[in-house]
Amino acid sequence: MSRLLPRARLIVALIMVVAASSVAMPQAGAAQGNHSLLFYRYTGTPNAYRSTLSNGTYAGKGPSNLAKGWSQIAISRDSVLLYNSSTGAGASGTFINGVYTKKASYSFSPGWEYVVAGCDTALFFDLNTQTSAEGTLKNGIFTQMEVRHWTNVTAVAASCDTLLAYNYTGGGALTLPMTGGQVLGTGTVYHFSPKWLWITATDDSVLFYNQGTGVGAWGRLIAGTFTQTGSSTGFSKGITNIAGTSDTLFFYTLGSSTAGISTLKSGVYQFVGSTSSLSNNWAIIEGAK
Repeated sequence: MSRLLPRARLIVALIMVVAASSVAMPQAGAAQGNHSLLFYRYTGTPNAYRSTLSNGTYAGKGPSNLAKGWSQIAISRDSVLLYNSSTGAGASGTFINGVYTKKASYSFSPGWEYVVAGCDTALFFDLNTQTSAEGTLKNGIFTQMEVRHWTNVTAVAASCDTLLAYNYTGGGALTLPMTGGQVLGTGTVYHFSPKWLWITATDDSVLFYNQGTGVGAWGRLIAGTFTQTGSSTGFSKGITNIAGTSDTLFFYTLGSSTAGISTLKSGVYQFVGSTSSLSNNWAIIEGAK
């Protein structure tokens, strides 16, 4: 059984780059990506579906029945961490090529609203206290390693080896290496456009999306730094979930049975197409690194 510190609150938000300063400690990502994608809903049976999403190709693996009440799901290179923010309950297991095997249960502190994962590290974030708790997430097990304190952070996201912390109102951001169950160094400071509503990372890149305007921006997020490589005003408006595996993004809108698919690797974004015949009521969709 594990126990984390305080509480947290979740929002998702972010970007369009302007400037950067400071120096980060470089950390390399793991060699081979995980293409697993997990769908979860609060009601119905089955309440989960496993699939893979690799190089722009979606493949269903099959339904699953998971415990009810999970509010956050984070997936690393080989493991998934499930968390209930109301009760503090947690569970973890291996999740590779769309196959889930439960390994452990936990009793965490309730109230954390952000839980994100890189290749081997998971981070819980508390917006109220500006506190994070980090640990390794590998071989199906989460092991807490450290606690860190922050200021003015409203959203966090992670690629394989890099954490990005962002301020929704002012647009300030910070990137830091994240590996081995820890967040390292003092980070690199950026000034982004404020009020982005979604941020989703792949193994080495990240996409920022504004749900209201359909504007997006993307770039490389690797070795503790961010470099913007593109932007577009042509995204559909109103997308309710964007999930990323190691190299591919999945765009889903609640109430629709069709989702868009794009690759995003080495900072290069490419629309691929769509997949259909999906259930139209998935609450959480999360991809692996």
